[in-house]
This record gives sequence, C-alpha cells and structure tokens, in this order.
Amino acid sequence: MKNLKMMLAAVVLFTLPFACNQQSRDNDTTTHTEFNEQTSQERREMSDELREMRQEIDQELDKLERRLENASADAKQRIEQSRQDLRTQRNNIDKALKDIEDASEDTWDNVKNSTRRATDEIQAEWNRLRTNIRENIDEMDNKMNN
Repeated sequence: MKNLKMMLAAVVLFTLPFACNQQSRDNDTTTHTEFNEQTSQERREMSDELREMRQEIDQELDKLERRLENASADAKQRIEQSRQDLRTQRNNIDKALKDIEDASEDTWDNVKNSTRRATDEIQAEWNRLRTNIRENIDEMDNKMNN
C-alpha cells in the first residue's frame, strides 16, 4: 500500500507541471486571440478613416479638374499647385494604408503610433488645403463675375 501511495504521488508530481503548462498555453492562446481581434478592429478603423480621407481628396481633385478647364492662366497655376499638394497627401494616405496592411504583430504598436501621427498630420494638411482651395475658387469666381 505504501508503494502504491508513493507511485501515485510520483505520477501526480510528474504530470502536474505538464497540466500547468497546458493551462498556461491555453491562457496564452486566449490572450493571443483577444490581441488579434483588437488589432484587427484597430486596423479596420484606421484604414476606414484613411480611405474616407482619400475619397474626399479624390472628389476634390475631380472638382479641381473641372475648374481647370475654364480657369485663367494664373488660376490654372494655383489649381495645379493645389492638385499636386492633394496628390501628395493621397500618396501619404496610400503609404499609411500599406504600412497598416504590412504590419506584423511585433511591429503593430509602432505602426499604429506612427500611423496615428501621420493621420493627424494628413488631416491637418487636408483641412489647410481645403480652406486654401475654397478661398482660391471664391477669388476666381469673383474675378470671373466682375
């Protein structure tokens, strides 16, 4: 009986670390899954915001293209500069989207932080450009009407 108890104790002691290790792996898998779900959601939200900005820029580029046809030489020069500035911002958006897409689990935090900064900068520049473009268009309209 004493030998049986010792054998049973040895079996328990031998299998206990493996059982604990399995529990630890299960917890790691759950944490990993939760991380991936959160990361996927963050990626979607950031990508959606950038795509929305890109769509607004594309719409503004289309408007400027239509304005270019009837613009004076001076106005054409300003419109072309605005278009170039908008294309630069659109390229910045495309780069940020590519960075989001290419980010690994290991690089995600860095990509997320740099993309947030880039998005803020792009948004600020887009707002500045939009104001500048509207002012230029208003000025061109006033010159045409006078």
